[in-house]
Amino acid sequence: MGLRIPLAIIVLLLLGIIITIWLGTSGNIKCLFQKKHIPQDVARLHALGEVYFVPIGDFPRHTLEEMKLYYQEQYGLMVQLTSPVVPPQSAFNVERRQWVTQDLAAAIDGSGLGDPGAPDAIRIGFTDQDIYIRGVNWRYAFGRWQDNGTAILSSARMSSPWLGFIDVSRERHDARLRKMTTRYIGHLHYKLPYNDDCASVLFKTIGGPQELDTMDEDM
Repeated sequence: MGLRIPLAIIVLLLLGIIITIWLGTSGNIKCLFQKKHIPQDVARLHALGEVYFVPIGDFPRHTLEEMKLYYQEQYGLMVQLTSPVVPPQSAFNVERRQWVTQDLAAAIDGSGLGDPGAPDAIRIGFTDQDIYIRGVNWRYAFGRWQDNGTAILSSARMSSPWLGFIDVSRERHDARLRKMTTRYIGHLHYKLPYNDDCASVLFKTIGGPQELDTMDEDM
């Protein structure tokens, strides 16, 4: 006679799997019980230096124009949009079919764009190609920032299916990219620390798109 597993246990196991997929890791189970996110008071956000958006390769310029307008309206932040940077082919890992974040950042630093000599300027490079961080055991990365104020963001994984199998709308794709951009602006430009608030774009544990989906767009 075969072992019979009670239906209630099966339901609980399936629910646990869905929650884990949704939250990214079982360690984020606390996110289900946190209080509502209270965004930063925009009037109290102050920073020095300029913020530059740098398109890498053929990244759509109209996307950055839209985001530039978004940050102007939402935070009163005047973002500067530079001319594109063409990365060297040496920045592409043929075996992985991905670009190396550190080498893309180096291409921006060497381009002279975005006032690289200014200590408080930050430069965010945008690519639609898949990227990874050299020396980190991840399959891919949404982005990476450096202490000198240069950061890289990729939109390649922003269309990853919701819960692993539900197609993502263009609106969700764009929202994910904005959240990562706001995350870098908040940390690099406004010097805001990462935190334990799952609904904040500055939540310190991002393992995949599911964390982005549970975040509010405000800092």
